[in-house]
Amino acid sequence: MDGYHIIKKVLSIIMVIGMLTLFVFMIRWIAMFLGRNPNKEKRKKTAVVVLVAMLAMVISMVLHFAVSVRQYTKPFDLNTALSFPVTSDNLKGGVWDRQIGAKNGNLSPALSWDAVEGAGEYAIIMLDQDADNWLHWIRKTRQAGVSAGQSAGETDGYVGPYPPSGTHHYTVYVFALKGECRNFDAKLDQGGLDFDKLVNQINDGLTTDYDNILAIGSITGEYSQEKNPVP
Repeated sequence: MDGYHIIKKVLSIIMVIGMLTLFVFMIRWIAMFLGRNPNKEKRKKTAVVVLVAMLAMVISMVLHFAVSVRQYTKPFDLNTALSFPVTSDNLKGGVWDRQIGAKNGNLSPALSWDAVEGAGEYAIIMLDQDADNWLHWIRKTRQAGVSAGQSAGETDGYVGPYPPSGTHHYTVYVFALKGECRNFDAKLDQGGLDFDKLVNQINDGLTTDYDNILAIGSITGEYSQEKNPVP
């Protein structure tokens, strides 16, 4: 549990205490007022307690909102994230197999990794780093690993590498998640992807609080027309 969660829990407790205190002393103050209690000092003290409870509730609510805004707009720090190794039978000597290319079979590569403790889902993306973060693969799975050729649909599909010229580097990222991630704003087979924005969207769990990402694995390989020619 990080600092944001701890602060929010403390503020939530303060809000509950303030609400209960306000309820109890408000009833007591009303009873004294209707009963025309002559003890003005006691009525004054009760009114002060009611006022303090109201202020505590309002301040804690405002602070809770401010902390939540800060938490949900905080960019995910890839440099401090936990990592795990990812391997692929389709990557040999730092070069992707020919058949993962769009014109050579278009088979999404097989990936293997050890299950991450606490992970309920994994999100997979492939980017061409030499083509303005061109998005080639989007996939979600509950299994630790995927076999070759698994792809379907625009939000869970694959378009293999097809570099126009030269050698391009294709990185596959695997995100271990606490639970299902929200649909992220990314279009398959398009460039200009804001990677940081995508990571923050993946980090926003559907059924969990923010900080949905437990750990990240990655694997990079080359692909080119020269090394992977169309037969």
